Amino acid sequence: MSALKIAKLQKWLFALKREEGGVAAVEFALVAPVFLFMMLGAFDIGHTVYMRAVLDGAVQKAARDSSLETGAASFAEIDANVTAVVQSLSANAVVLFNRQNYANFSNVDQAERLLTDSNGDGICNNNETYEDVNGNFQWDTDVGRQGIGGPQDIVQYTVTVTYPPIFPLGSFSRNGSANDNGTQKDASFTFAGISPQRTLTSVAILRNQPFGQQIQRVPTIRSCP
Repeated sequence: MSALKIAKLQKWLFALKREEGGVAAVEFALVAPVFLFMMLGAFDIGHTVYMRAVLDGAVQKAARDSSLETGAASFAEIDANVTAVVQSLSANAVVLFNRQNYANFSNVDQAERLLTDSNGDGICNNNETYEDVNGNFQWDTDVGRQGIGGPQDIVQYTVTVTYPPIFPLGSFSRNGSANDNGTQKDASFTFAGISPQRTLTSVAILRNQPFGQQIQRVPTIRSCP
């Protein structure tokens, strides 16, 4: 290669080194996906926080309404109101309800009392005896009875909501292989460990109004198999 061609090549390489045209486009291509993902994540977190606040408010109101004398007759309507509030924010949300009632606040989430625990494992077995407080003929890790309870009973009202996020960052789906019957099945996977569903749980614990005398709960002594 002649000296002239080498000089021209060196000049071209030097000019290319100093060329800055298109740098902004390259930088944008590198930064934009990360920035967009962060923005979507921020919006998703904001929606979750708002959903939590609305759910807690609806559950507190529902628990107060349930504690009234009319609560037992209208709890289906009360639950429907909570579902309507939640689904106004996420139409595909699945809302599950659970009510446990207790004689007093100290019993909430407590196991039925073991009278004997020969092996010291804290579990009723091997013909050990216990107090059957909720009357279901088995030892339970929660003494509560299902339902809204009676006058002056303590009610733990739990609402669990599962819903898809507004931005489906956590999952993708594509057509997968065929089932045995020839139909197509979907294959899905989770991206970056993000769950494709959001689950929120709200709990309210209130005493029913004194619209009558509280029924005393007399435990029955039973034994476990």
